[in-house]
Amino acid sequence: MAELKEIAEGTMIGFSANKTVQEAKADTATNRVDICKTKELYLNGERAGVTDVEKKFLEENLNADSTVKASKVKTSLGSDIETYVKNNVAGAYKFQGSVNSINEILAKDCKKGDVFSVRVKFVLSGSGENDGTYEAGTNVAVREDFAAGKGSQRLLDPLGGIINGYATKPDLETGLAKKADKAIVLPISNYVPGGKVEEIADVFGFDVNTSSDTIAAYLTGDRSFNKLFNAIQSGVKIYGQYHHYLAFTELSEVGIAEVCNAKAYDWSGQIGSTQKQTYKAIEMDLEGVNIVIKLSGAKYSALKSKSLRARIQDLESQLILA
Repeated sequence: MAELKEIAEGTMIGFSANKTVQEAKADTATNRVDICKTKELYLNGERAGVTDVEKKFLEENLNADSTVKASKVKTSLGSDIETYVKNNVAGAYKFQGSVNSINEILAKDCKKGDVFSVRVKFVLSGSGENDGTYEAGTNVAVREDFAAGKGSQRLLDPLGGIINGYATKPDLETGLAKKADKAIVLPISNYVPGGKVEEIADVFGFDVNTSSDTIAAYLTGDRSFNKLFNAIQSGVKIYGQYHHYLAFTELSEVGIAEVCNAKAYDWSGQIGSTQKQTYKAIEMDLEGVNIVIKLSGAKYSALKSKSLRARIQDLESQLILA
């Protein structure tokens, strides 16, 4: 249908109803929309609408055409998909049962994609990169068609893993244990839930007055001195519990934080006129507290002080007050 003739902007448009088609076509200059009894619309004698008959005809033919086209697309697409699946998916592997040896497979007429489960451990040779020893229950696929007695191990493809050089369960567990970056969390030794000690309850609660037996009682099991020493030297992260309490505000904070500046070292030397000393030491900072635990022979001792960070903060506070 051609475009309607332009009407000047601002032109008033009128409407007339119950017109015949002939009357509507003859009304070419009144700027009126003529509504015909048969539902056609005319503007200045030009057609602008469709009848029920025309509407039905268009709907039926358009719908029919669309349905036919959709059906053709669906049929074509479905056929393509079906062909692809048959050629590439459905025919990929076909399980043919179990056999007791590779030779049993080679004694059969086989098609590409046939798969057999070999019940016993076997050795594959002459297959190139797949040569090796395979465990019982390995599935073996056929690479190319061959007739009974005409195939070779080159045409077989094991779908399981090669046993040569494989790792046993204990090997894996040992390797994973060595590789795993296991964090160690040290519990507070001197924290009582609800306690109101106005100081930092550090992870150990040790100081110069703590006995060797008390330290030894804490450093047991997974947090023994040697395990903790080796963990730090291996780069394992160490975390510790802490407790802050301020009586003035009754503020209580209990949590876990990563230990800073963790060190594990062997020390030997002589200070002044004292006898030469040799000991192993663990040193770490946690929430403003620095703790050093020494092991000399079978005896433990400890030193406790403010951490470097805490001392710097104290110094900054003094400078501000000054």
